Amino acid sequence: KFVKEHNEKAQADYNNHFDQMRIDRARHRFKVKDYKGALDIYKTVEHKTLLNDLDKKTIEYCKRHA
Repeated sequence: KFVKEHNEKAQADYNNHFDQMRIDRARHRFKVKDYKGALDIYKTVEHKTLLNDLDKKTIEYCKRHA
């Protein structure tokens, strides 16, 4: 049971890390004014809880300007 719980936690940590990398990539796209690219990347984030308020505002901005 311990191994199963450990594996599940490790998988969740990996997924969160992968999503955080996506978020960072989307932020970079936004900074270089690639709004459609940023929006496309934000859409691939599975764990929406990782998005902060600024990310949510950025997504809305991208929707208006893409």
